Amino acid sequence: MRTVSRSVFSAKIFFFGVIVLLLITILYAHLYSKTDPLELVHHSAKWHHYVGVNSEPELIEGNRSPPGDLGAPVVLASDIDNAIRRQINDGWALQGLNQYASDLVSVFRRLPDIRDGWCKQPGRFRSELPSASIVVVFFDEAWSVLVRTVHSVLARSPPELVKEIILVDDFSSLAHLKTQLDDYFRPFEKVRILRASERLGLIRARILGAKSATADIVTFLDAHCEVIVGWLEAQLDVVAADPQTIAIPSIDWIHEETMALNAQNSQLYFGSFDWTVNFQWKSRAEKKVKPENPVAPFDTPVMAGGLFTINRTFFEHLGWYDEGFQTYGAENMELSFKTWMCGGSMKIVPCSRVAHIQKRGHPYLAVSNVIKSSQTINPTSPIPVLPGWLQRRQTEHGSAGRGVAGRVR
Repeated sequence: MRTVSRSVFSAKIFFFGVIVLLLITILYAHLYSKTDPLELVHHSAKWHHYVGVNSEPELIEGNRSPPGDLGAPVVLASDIDNAIRRQINDGWALQGLNQYASDLVSVFRRLPDIRDGWCKQPGRFRSELPSASIVVVFFDEAWSVLVRTVHSVLARSPPELVKEIILVDDFSSLAHLKTQLDDYFRPFEKVRILRASERLGLIRARILGAKSATADIVTFLDAHCEVIVGWLEAQLDVVAADPQTIAIPSIDWIHEETMALNAQNSQLYFGSFDWTVNFQWKSRAEKKVKPENPVAPFDTPVMAGGLFTINRTFFEHLGWYDEGFQTYGAENMELSFKTWMCGGSMKIVPCSRVAHIQKRGHPYLAVSNVIKSSQTINPTSPIPVLPGWLQRRQTEHGSAGRGVAGRVR
């Protein structure tokens, strides 16, 4: 009897030892696997691209951060094979950015809170702010770039301040922007996709989105942006204080090759233009009047044009955009001049930080294989358009409202 009990005990010990050995083997394989960690993260990123989870992921694979997490650059190996190199080249040609690197970055990636401490003080903004309709126009945008734009808004904006996100499809031809996009955003009740029946061009597509908005305030974003926490509250606070003021975020840079966040200098510049009426940034150090608080909203003569918040009624009062503009290049100047000359103002809001990918070339102007030559979108120069408008406004209204020179110093 004692011999049988000893045998049973020995069998249990042996079985327990096998289990422990198996667990040690699995743990060793996990920790010391030769699998490329970027490959593991790539699979996870692909999963996040297609699963409708409305939250940002934690760090994955233990202490290993996903590519691009917290705005870090995606650095690819120098010895990548030819197949991947072709994918990278194709992405540059179609998108004007490194789409391969973008696809490695989760659409839920985290970005650091880079705001000045002054912006974070309790009571900095009104306790009751109006909600906004956020309009994003896209044309043949890369999946990861567009979806990451939307998720950054959903994740870093107070839900009560986002009445809707209107995605305006300017007659895209890429398959993933059709049924797949509809299916992906169907669970998100605040996301609405508005599709143009023909190619409109960026500016007319923005007008379509603004006229479809149901909120009193409209916020425009490009389809290749990521917002920083606090971005929306800061802009809404400015427009709520004065419905005739356009609020413009400080525009940070997402590197088009590495997807890295570059957020060092955006608060140091304001919008200006040269003698050919082309937009350019100028240093605030050149202003004669120095700000008491460099982080407070400040006047700018003109804006870059793609990212701003405006009262919808005031926008309508200004005549929306001139529908003669098809794409960017002059619409920002026209809207800037109209704003200042019709009793309004424009302020850059340093507490509102939005990161933007400046694409190489002009992929938005490309003609896809489904767009007729008559629908080609051409860049617009401000030179032929603005002088006529300015002369007409001077004839109709005499003096220039608040006056650009008198207000922006």
